[in-house]
Amino acid sequence: MSKELVDSPLDPRVRRTRRWLQKALVDLLREKSFSEISITDMTKQADLARVTFYQHFESKEALLLTLVSDFFAQMYQVLDAAKLKRFIELGNYDDVQEMQLGRWIDPAETNHILIALRHIGPAVRQLAVVSFLNALSQIGYQIADQEAEALATYHVSGVLSLLEIGLNSDLAVSQEEISLLTLRFMRILIQDGLESGSIRRPIG
Repeated sequence: MSKELVDSPLDPRVRRTRRWLQKALVDLLREKSFSEISITDMTKQADLARVTFYQHFESKEALLLTLVSDFFAQMYQVLDAAKLKRFIELGNYDDVQEMQLGRWIDPAETNHILIALRHIGPAVRQLAVVSFLNALSQIGYQIADQEAEALATYHVSGVLSLLEIGLNSDLAVSQEEISLLTLRFMRILIQDGLESGSIRRPIG
């Protein structure tokens, strides 16, 4: 992850430098694989000193994570909470289809997501786990502490597998179908948790 700086993370200089490094990585990924890219390559591409890189990131993997962090941090937050809750409780597919699930994955992010899953899978998985738990909390579901991490990890493992299959084009699965399968998977998991008592329904 990014190091804490003396400057505020909102400092325009910090944001600008990080954007330059992100752009350098994106540009280099068009020419070579992530494994072949060095920190020196990125700082030369960004016209920055090598020491500047380490003032912002601990490693090239930490920089790569920033390219996909928004997607995974907001994996479920892009969905309408009320419609998602109705879908989980009633299985109303019209609600989730109205949420334009095909926009869930920005085509420009596709290659970066695949690279991140390949090289920093555990960090990506943790972002997705936190996002899943936050989504359940926002719509009122509560999971027993001892169950939360296990259930979230189980769900996220399936989601990321679907995502990799779709992005690799191993099967003719559209982005909308991937998203809908993900929500169906979520609903099955929650319904099972409600039956076993490990997940509690929202109050009211």
